[in-house]
Amino acid sequence: MSDLSVPSNYILFPGNMIVLLITASVAIGNIAIMIYYGSIAYRRKLYWSVPHLIVVINAVSLLHQVVTPLTIYIELTPIMVSVVSIRVITGLLSLFGLALLQVEVRVAFGALFQDQRLPDWFSTGAKIVVLFLHVILCFPAYGFPVYRPFRWIIPWGSSGFAIQAILMTFVNVYLTVTIARRLAENKKKMSKNADNSSRNQIVIWLSVTTIMDVAAVVLYVVHFSLAQYTSDMEKINLSRLMDQLSRSFLGIEAIAESLVLLAFTTMISPKTTKVQPASGGKIKQRSLPLNTNSDSNISNV
Repeated sequence: MSDLSVPSNYILFPGNMIVLLITASVAIGNIAIMIYYGSIAYRRKLYWSVPHLIVVINAVSLLHQVVTPLTIYIELTPIMVSVVSIRVITGLLSLFGLALLQVEVRVAFGALFQDQRLPDWFSTGAKIVVLFLHVILCFPAYGFPVYRPFRWIIPWGSSGFAIQAILMTFVNVYLTVTIARRLAENKKKMSKNADNSSRNQIVIWLSVTTIMDVAAVVLYVVHFSLAQYTSDMEKINLSRLMDQLSRSFLGIEAIAESLVLLAFTTMISPKTTKVQPASGGKIKQRSLPLNTNSDSNISNV
């Protein structure tokens, strides 16, 4: 029901045009992030690292932004069934990629403060957990494009996407509150220029990710509620717009998390940096490690 197309002339309606412009803007933002981080990986001749991960995630998001409007305004033909399948797969992969970026944000936070540092195994272990949860919640949805699922699997696949998005929202709230509070506590101990500017950017972009997560979940629920009115084209159109907007918000989240990591990198530099010790006392001067398992990828951003 939710994949019903709307007449192509609806694209000229003000609401449809606004949502389409938002989607196009997100796609442009994804391209800009890909170019920036891709150039870093190329200049530094990096092997697989955080910049590569960010480029891949934004590339998937870009493809998702491109195919989503096509599935709204073009009639469902055999070719368009394949396009719908691409939309499903890229949407799931976008969600998985955002969860991986959340892990990288936590690792970057740990690299900045001694008392927040993580063991070397954390990054790999957390990503394995993310992959496990993603597979458990979303694997039926991956099969929708290639097989006709049993009736009892359909609700599992449909709700798994929303459940993972909700879990990510809680993680984003935790990261935003924890990191913002810690950065505020150490505001006076940071250098006045670059560090404070980066601190503000981190808080702003983390807040954006949280807002986008909440908005995407709400719009996704509204989309499914409205999709039940299959005989009312106005409600079908509104439902598809809510779906498109929720997917665009996930694209904005990919951009915002990429910028969070960029701001962290500005603070985590090869230069000697002031770091607040874990148990009080004087502030120690130390060079942030650039070649440890948990920090090397961050320093390569």
